[in-house]
Amino acid sequence: TGRYCSETGVLLNGVPMSAELPDVGVWLREQGGYDSLYLGKWHVPGWRVMDSFKLTTMGHLIGLQGDLPLAAITRATLNQRTSKTPFFMTVSLLNPHDICSWIKGGSGGLTAEDIGVDPAELPPLPSNFEARPQESALFTRVKRDRGFTMSPEFTRLFRWYYHRYIEVVDGVLGSVLEALAESRWADNTVVCLTSDHGEGEGYHGLKFKSSLYEAASTVPMLLHGPGRIPKGQVVEAPIDATSVAPTLCELAGVPSLPGCLAPSLLPMLDGGVGRGFAASQNLVEGRMIRTAAYKYVAYRGDEAEQFFHLDADPLETLNLLGDSAHASALQDHRRLLREWEASLVNVPEAAKSYAEVARKGSDEE
Repeated sequence: TGRYCSETGVLLNGVPMSAELPDVGVWLREQGGYDSLYLGKWHVPGWRVMDSFKLTTMGHLIGLQGDLPLAAITRATLNQRTSKTPFFMTVSLLNPHDICSWIKGGSGGLTAEDIGVDPAELPPLPSNFEARPQESALFTRVKRDRGFTMSPEFTRLFRWYYHRYIEVVDGVLGSVLEALAESRWADNTVVCLTSDHGEGEGYHGLKFKSSLYEAASTVPMLLHGPGRIPKGQVVEAPIDATSVAPTLCELAGVPSLPGCLAPSLLPMLDGGVGRGFAASQNLVEGRMIRTAAYKYVAYRGDEAEQFFHLDADPLETLNLLGDSAHASALQDHRRLLREWEASLVNVPEAAKSYAEVARKGSDEE
């Protein structure tokens, strides 16, 4: 693209975040007088959680070990809180991320019979399991040639286990929400539920994250706030995770984080259209522009592009690159990517570390 800035430079778990970046825990404390509390998994290398939050507890790297106790800790924290100071609390659950530990723990040879499950009860393969819509050579080398694809038989078992981990985290979330509902804070607390990434789950034959296909790049986003957020309203417009912080800032009544380019989501609840696209990137030096109907993906230093009409092809099986009927839309999305990249402010050393790490690839999940 000619200008490949990265505002954080954080591609992998071992790359520290720049100290120049704003911090939502500190920001809400300094700007709004909030108590910033953190419970659960902390995953920001080079950044001490206690510098940003009042640390109630650290999480466990295995969700089955850490998430269940975290529900009880959340309840105790809410019940024991007597201060009238407003609070911002992060409850950081790990699951369904345990699927990563399961598959790396020697599960490769397992069968349904080994765990006492009727093979007929396993989820079916995604219908796009075999789809490879003109993928980048770099993506193929880093993701497919390094073992991120699965056999059909193992994919079905993988999906069965993944769904069990989702059931576990659903139960924990229910306990956390129940604790809030029974506390004195239920009527004036906003809840935001989201995640950092999705899961390949066999779509396009892939497992894990770091793909710009919908399975791995789409995450939940739920907001609830008595008297603040319309109940049952669904916003169809594309958004991305960078809007979480400015949305929380607006709800808290403080200015948005300095340098944050993403808009708050609250105007969209009043009929606003937002900025009309979501942007994302992955460690294989790919970037995505997602609008209501289309997705455009381009890779640095690679002529391969992907362009999908998601209304007609939600499983991303047909790359429309070169299709004259969508040529104008393709040009619009190329322009959106250029304009978004031009708006980025590069953090020192970020671009260099980004390129070095991305070119090497990673087995990290």
